[in-house]
Amino acid sequence: YRYTIYEDDAQSMIGAGVTTSQARYRVTITVTDNHDGTLSADTTIRQTRDDDGAVLDPWGEPGTADFVNTYRVGETTATIQANKAIDDQVGSNHLIENDDYRFILKPTGDNAADAPMPADAQGDGADRSASVTNTGATAMFGVTVDNDDFPEGQNTVEFWYTLTEDGTYNVIPGMRYSDAVYYAKLTATRTTNDAGEAIIETSVSYFTDAD
Repeated sequence: YRYTIYEDDAQSMIGAGVTTSQARYRVTITVTDNHDGTLSADTTIRQTRDDDGAVLDPWGEPGTADFVNTYRVGETTATIQANKAIDDQVGSNHLIENDDYRFILKPTGDNAADAPMPADAQGDGADRSASVTNTGATAMFGVTVDNDDFPEGQNTVEFWYTLTEDGTYNVIPGMRYSDAVYYAKLTATRTTNDAGEAIIETSVSYFTDAD
């Protein structure tokens, strides 16, 4: 007797963002008459297609029918923002012009080496940094979070960053630059929206210290 085992996505209650396995298995049951009033049966299971639906040639070795479902969601981009203000103590009416100031973003904390960073970040692991100049009174860093940024088995993850001003960039005579260090906490959560679609939601909080 021969049978095919496969995952029927039409009859499965597979959650949003979870892939359907395309694997197929051939089950062969050989029944033998023992000529003593009894029958014996031997079962062999061999994989004929992998989880992506690719045909296996040759088929897999005899074993069990294992189906692998992968939970994946799309990516999303969070914005980490620095704001610039001028304390004019000499009455010069100095205006903030675009690209006058530069700010630096660095990952920090226990998982700094794995923290997502802007695409143009320099360096490796926890020593990476990214810089951006201001547009008006703000400077914004785009940080893209995807499924690979989540630890296995977790649907929420937090990343910490430091925000500082680069006082060596485009030095303006008479301007005293801030040496303050601010901390941004990026929280990402895998969830499902009202349409039943798997998404990543992000939020960013700001602090004056890492505690």
